[in-house]
Amino acid sequence: MDSTRNIFTLLNDLSIKILKNQVNISDVYSLLGTQMLRHSKPLRVLLDKRHVTIDSRWNSDEHNMIRREIQDWLTYHDGIRRRVLILIDLLWAEAVRLEDLPPYDIESAANAKKETGYLNKERVFNECIKLNGLLSFFHAKKLSYFLKHAEYYDNCFNIGVKKERLDYLDKKWTEYLLDR
Repeated sequence: MDSTRNIFTLLNDLSIKILKNQVNISDVYSLLGTQMLRHSKPLRVLLDKRHVTIDSRWNSDEHNMIRREIQDWLTYHDGIRRRVLILIDLLWAEAVRLEDLPPYDIESAANAKKETGYLNKERVFNECIKLNGLLSFFHAKKLSYFLKHAEYYDNCFNIGVKKERLDYLDKKWTEYLLDR
């Protein structure tokens, strides 16, 4: 349990540095990158309040007990929970921007952002203002805008995932897998 708290505290600290404009997301991505993103789904399950009562039939009682204990700790440290979710979202956006993920993962993220994109951008904006005050309005807007990299392309914003590019990447990815 202590190691989990240490990890969440470290991720929280990195998120705060980004939100305070002390570190760039590209710098954090170069340290954590896709290694962390491979574990983002289980992290989201721990961090997302909607998953509090879900017990998997494949998990042991001990596993479920530890997970509930972590989620209880995160409930009492809601700021840490929010900021780690923000960090995961920003890392996903950077990975999609750099095309560091397989096309399937990029498409999956863009599809998920249809439902959660607005909420994620709002969470980033509000947290940035909360940490820095209203003077950070432009930085808050910049970070929330940055999340659009992981969403489907929108002509108004001129960034995002283009379906044509996804098709091209998928074709290249398939050729690569077949050649191995």
